[in-house]
Amino acid sequence: MTVSLLLSFWSSRSLASRALLSTVHP
Repeated sequence: MTVSLLLSFWSSRSLASRALLSTVHP
């Protein structure tokens, strides 16, 4: 696993969790 791949994976996960949190708590 490359660093860039791990970074992009973590970035997308963080973004998704943040979006979900925003939806739950406006």
